[in-house]
Amino acid sequence: MINGHVLSTGNEVLLGDIVDTNSAFLCRQLKRSGITVIKTSAVRDDMAALVREIQSIASAADICVMTGGLGPTPDDLTAAALAEAAGVKIELDAAALESMKKYFDKRGFDLTPANEKQAMLPKGAKFLENLHGTAPGISMTINKCRFFCMPGVSREMERMFDLKVRPKLYEMTGHAGEIQIIRLMLFGMPESRVGQILSGFALQFPEIHLGFRVRFPMIEVKLSLLKEVVSDSEEGMDGARQMKQAKLWVMEQLGSIVISDQGLTLAQEV
Repeated sequence: MINGHVLSTGNEVLLGDIVDTNSAFLCRQLKRSGITVIKTSAVRDDMAALVREIQSIASAADICVMTGGLGPTPDDLTAAALAEAAGVKIELDAAALESMKKYFDKRGFDLTPANEKQAMLPKGAKFLENLHGTAPGISMTINKCRFFCMPGVSREMERMFDLKVRPKLYEMTGHAGEIQIIRLMLFGMPESRVGQILSGFALQFPEIHLGFRVRFPMIEVKLSLLKEVVSDSEEGMDGARQMKQAKLWVMEQLGSIVISDQGLTLAQEV
């Protein structure tokens, strides 16, 4: 069994100023990657507290996914805390700096000294490219634990996880496969009512994840299935059959409020 830990950082999380949806997302993703989450935790923006928590995690978990603290301000402490916990220095990472420069140049902005701080990583760490923001992620090993540190902004974190972290997890766990996704767009019913109607989905299709997202004035229903095989294998084709059955079941339950089974918006469908 591979043990995982999900760590959130930031005063805003502990003060209740934001809802920590990142941890819920990451717990689901680790599970699908074959990793058992043994603990989640949140730590304030305090160097000593962060170092203690990182060292504790490094002695107990095999993998830690961590969010927050990668920005340009003084209270963004993740890189420095990792370095102190590992007993190494922090140094400028040329690849991270170059990636940030490209991001800024593409948008016509100048890279400031404050932003350059984001390219300061613990010695021996590797940067994770952020294609949707300025903060590079960090990957490094402390003791026996591999840390993956991502931005606290959910959109940036989720994309970084999908593109940079998930493939690394599959390498580590031997959990190779592909995710099959179907998106249905709904119009004309509250999200709470949709949830009630589809409450029996998990019993019908226990291997398929059902998710909801409001995209006003519509609701997106997403079906996703991770198969540890390629699509043209027998099990892969079985997964495709399961997904087709699940889609038909959902459409049957919801009827005419389904405006697209291709993830198209109302305007696109018209």
